[in-house]
Amino acid sequence: MAEQPPSTPFQLSRIYAKGWDAGMRCELRDTQTDGEATIDAVIAQAETLNPCSSEIDRAKWMQGFTEAVRRKFDGPQRRKKS
Repeated sequence: MAEQPPSTPFQLSRIYAKGWDAGMRCELRDTQTDGEATIDAVIAQAETLNPCSSEIDRAKWMQGFTEAVRRKFDGPQRRKKS
């Protein structure tokens, strides 16, 4: 099998976006308990959801997914009101 050419910056941005989208669609359960443990559990499952084959593409997808999950959990909608 021939090796794929490296992804362009544009392609990597689309891969990141697909990871972000998957992360935002992911369900976060037990957000009232240990938040970091919940996030870590969701991120651990993401490895099986990652559709990319090359190492660089997989890393970029995972970056998008991880940042979306953290944003979803720690975002402004989750901040306590004073």
